[in-house]
Amino acid sequence: MKYSITQSRLLYVLSINDRKHQNLLKVGEVFVDNEVADNPSKQVLAMAVHDVLDKRSYMKGVNYHIEYVECTTYADSTKCYKADDVHWKLRALDIPSKSLDKYKDPTTGKTEDADIWFAASVYDVQSAIKQIKDGHGADYGAIKFRPEQEAAIKATVAHFKKPNGKSFLWNAKMRFGKTLYGLQVAKEMG
Repeated sequence: MKYSITQSRLLYVLSINDRKHQNLLKVGEVFVDNEVADNPSKQVLAMAVHDVLDKRSYMKGVNYHIEYVECTTYADSTKCYKADDVHWKLRALDIPSKSLDKYKDPTTGKTEDADIWFAASVYDVQSAIKQIKDGHGADYGAIKFRPEQEAAIKATVAHFKKPNGKSFLWNAKMRFGKTLYGLQVAKEMG
């Protein structure tokens, strides 16, 4: 099934020249019209990011600088990545991150990190993007199974490799991870 991107994303790297944000960069994304994203001029892309960010209430009066911007669509418009992918990759590269502001979710009442800033250089971000485009993303952390889960996976794979091994039931409670283990079994079975 082929899909088409209805609205393009621009990834931006932003800095704020004050003591709170010193030596930190924010990696974010904004949605723009496809015609804007297709423009090869970095100045046009940066202006588009400014246009979007300046309309956001939390950016009113903030003196920021766009350090880098690019369209997240690549490989002849067949693939794209998100700012979250770059965040994961930067963390995988052991680039320190810092949350400067908190956001209280009105529906749950939980306080979460609002903005994540990285103690990175523009080169670090560009390197992370290149690795993602080359197929070396952060893999969002490898799944490490607990011993009882490993045992369940091994037993299941061994059972299915038998000539009469047609079905196998895991008598496991909710939150055991049956879906992930089912996928791991399928992976190991080829």
